Amino acid sequence: MMTYHDLHAPMIPAIAALLQARPAACERPWVLDLASGAGEKLGLIRAAYGPGARVIALDVDAGALRGLGPGALAADAHALPLAEGSLDVAVCIAAFGLFARPALAARELHRVLRPGGAALVITAEQRWAAVTRWPGALAGHVGAALPQAHPDHAAPAQALAVAGGFAGHRAYALAADLAPEPHAAALALLGWAEIAPLLAAPLPPALAAACDLAQREAEIELIEVLLAAWLLRGAGAICNS
Repeated sequence: MMTYHDLHAPMIPAIAALLQARPAACERPWVLDLASGAGEKLGLIRAAYGPGARVIALDVDAGALRGLGPGALAADAHALPLAEGSLDVAVCIAAFGLFARPALAARELHRVLRPGGAALVITAEQRWAAVTRWPGALAGHVGAALPQAHPDHAAPAQALAVAGGFAGHRAYALAADLAPEPHAAALALLGWAEIAPLLAAPLPPALAAACDLAQREAEIELIEVLLAAWLLRGAGAICNS
């Protein structure tokens, strides 16, 4: 039988990079895995936030949670049984689009996060997108931070942030099926106008020439795009104890 990791193998490095794009502000954060299912993503979440992370698995299907122990919660995303400001991080992977009232679910995440907390929402969809197959070496020249999304792909994150009442957001878009390395997957959906400001120094001539060729060969393609939004709860730096 195929496992979750078998089915979603091309996405796993991208999801891990997105989880780490905004580290928790303390060593023992309270983290919610919203729509946890049978807990297939718990390993990725714990790897991102360390062995001290206190992770709550929550899903509307009590049966799916049966093997996760007494700490799991069977509940509706639209009415979370958690106190206001009780979480440092919330994560929802490949489920938010299934909620009947996503704006209400976003407001619930805002409610249960502490000031300074954040929620990561990841979805995947087929999109027509401008795709550039940049040379692999380019990813090593854009810095350690995962590049944020082109404005063409940032609208869903902005809409979710507004609906939930969040103070801000960071949007990411990755062509994970085209490039297994997360930085390369993000760069594939960016044009040179977005990449140039990320460079710490001029590219070597050979790499610059290869990038110029890649630009000329860029095309609009129908691909699966991993869309992610870090929704920021606002000011605050004290981690919940």
